[in-house]
Amino acid sequence: MSNSDLVANEIYRELFDNYLPEQVDELDNTQIGNLDAVYVPMFEFYRSCSPTDKHNIIAYLKEIVADTTSIVLGGIDQTDPLGELSGRFELTYDGEVVSGNLQESFLSNFDADDERSDTDDQQWDNGVVDSRTD
Repeated sequence: MSNSDLVANEIYRELFDNYLPEQVDELDNTQIGNLDAVYVPMFEFYRSCSPTDKHNIIAYLKEIVADTTSIVLGGIDQTDPLGELSGRFELTYDGEVVSGNLQESFLSNFDADDERSDTDDQQWDNGVVDSRTD
């Protein structure tokens, strides 16, 4: 596995195996009284949803996270423009340039998870597809 693939895989794992499940856990379990008032209506709305609706909300959030990350990685890879920036990006890991294939590697993980979730009877853990292959 190249360092580029390693970096993309670790970004993917951090977002979808750690960050997103933590956020879903907060949606499900944080005491409303501990929230900033601006978040209370959203938490109450989410908690009032059916399991199917919660599933769809989390699936959509996963898509948003993947799309946002893809935009950033595409900019670093210089395969997609980042606004008005026209300079050259170069990302290194352990002394090796890893930019150039990050977006493609990241999206291949996302696509593989989508295929698995379609064929694995949609294994859900707190409403999030468990993308780990332990």
